[in-house]
Amino acid sequence: MKRTYVPDRSVEQVNSTKKIVPAGLFARTVAAIVDLAIVAFIAGLFFIGGQYIMERSSLVLDSVNEMRDYYITSGLLRYEEKDGELTNELVFYKYDNYKDYENLLVNYFTVYKTSECPEQYRDDKYTTYWYNVHILGLAENPNVTPFEQKDLDARPDLVKEKGSKIFKYDDTLGEDMYSSRPVLNFDPAVDGEEELIKNAALRYYFIAEESNENNDYYVYSYAVTDLMSSEYFNNAYTTMFKWYYVVPILVSALLSALIFYFIIPIITKNGQTLGKMTMSIALVNKLGYSYSKKQLIPRFFFNVVLIIAMYLIFDLFPRGWLILLGAVTIYFFVSYTVMVFTKDHKAIHDYFAATMAVNTKESVWFKDANEEARIQKRIEESGKIDFDEKLDKEKNPNLLYVNPKFKNPEKGDSGKDDNED
Repeated sequence: MKRTYVPDRSVEQVNSTKKIVPAGLFARTVAAIVDLAIVAFIAGLFFIGGQYIMERSSLVLDSVNEMRDYYITSGLLRYEEKDGELTNELVFYKYDNYKDYENLLVNYFTVYKTSECPEQYRDDKYTTYWYNVHILGLAENPNVTPFEQKDLDARPDLVKEKGSKIFKYDDTLGEDMYSSRPVLNFDPAVDGEEELIKNAALRYYFIAEESNENNDYYVYSYAVTDLMSSEYFNNAYTTMFKWYYVVPILVSALLSALIFYFIIPIITKNGQTLGKMTMSIALVNKLGYSYSKKQLIPRFFFNVVLIIAMYLIFDLFPRGWLILLGAVTIYFFVSYTVMVFTKDHKAIHDYFAATMAVNTKESVWFKDANEEARIQKRIEESGKIDFDEKLDKEKNPNLLYVNPKFKNPEKGDSGKDDNED
């Protein structure tokens, strides 16, 4: 609070008129940006420390190991080797023959998904015939119940458009051809066509990253996506993501915000954050007197409780943290918009906490109305002093000595107080 007098002096520069000048929009915006930058930086450090702790916890370790087990057991990925030793890097298999990929994918769909994945998710519909129709795009067997049309429509365009041009049923097997591995679709009478079809089959199954200039789709990637979209894999991934990313982010953000938006304003003068100090902004109550420390509680925790409530709601949705991020962004945008268009540039939390941000360089305020009245009365009494007459300070202990040039700020000096406590 800007004080109106300092008791240990006999002549003071006093302005007894309360003057409240709301902090300007530019100053508030810059202060908010400064505070946000500091909070974000410190939160980033907390986040790194939080991840360091969580990656050693059983919650994260168990879920990561579970996902790795799904990758390896499915046969779709392997650990990369460096200098003869296995690393923690999972990579695709790279083969020169399409048959190797065919074996890998047939095993995934017809063996892993039917007998090796978590028991409650196994399904015996994944037969070689299913593979021929859904992965290679071949025709259905007219003598059996057809597959559901929605499943056929869900096949990637690659399967529907190119599969039957590269592969075909081995019609020498008769009715058994539908449940047998297909053969390449080429005309042996055309010189070199077999090699072209083999290359097409290899590219159909897999395209090395360094060769995939147009981001072409391939079946191997489809199988990995199928694994990662399974419920059992998603359960492990969601657990890992929540405890390794979401929780450290929330805890670090809340901890950093608690320090810089709540603790520092409580222990500093006039409820100032570091950004407010930089831009000469202070807090007063809605009547223009000194704010109460208790007002910082609703001012800070209104935002915190709102964000936590939104998190608990959106955590029920898939990728709820993305919805939460969008909702929080919208809330702060609305709060800033309110600050722009209100008379005193109040944000939503100012209304909730009954506070006002003021310009400390231009404002003068008192602790409360009683102090304002008391100081005003003492100044009026002190104005009667004849400064040409020698005064005995001990006989007049309650007089507030006032330099005459400061009694009326409109005449002479500006009346601003040079002393703040």
